[in-house]
Amino acid sequence: YDQQTMNGRFLRHAYVFNGSNPNQDPRLRLFDTSSLVSSQQSQPSPQDFPFLEPWLRYRSDDDQRTLTSGQILLTSMFEPELISYRKSTGNNPIIPHHTADRTVDIMGSRYNCPSVQDAIQRAV
Repeated sequence: YDQQTMNGRFLRHAYVFNGSNPNQDPRLRLFDTSSLVSSQQSQPSPQDFPFLEPWLRYRSDDDQRTLTSGQILLTSMFEPELISYRKSTGNNPIIPHHTADRTVDIMGSRYNCPSVQDAIQRAV
């Protein structure tokens, strides 16, 4: 839990721009939340919440450990925006979690790949 919380904070520091650090490298500003911070409007726009699709796509396998790790990481990465979303909409924010079945997951290891089979044999 603590490791993923820290990872989320590190990612926030590197990639979320809220206007408080003008020296941040502009090339690393993947998520710009400065309008949310500086906005005096009563109703923020959807673009103010970078955890919503299409600005963020959260994908992992469907193991409980990776689901939980991702939830903790994203919660700590977008904590101020998640709180603001709840205050402005009255709803708990939802970050969709996309998964794929292991048998067809293109990001997983391929057991039928000769190189993978060779590595498994060497490990046994």
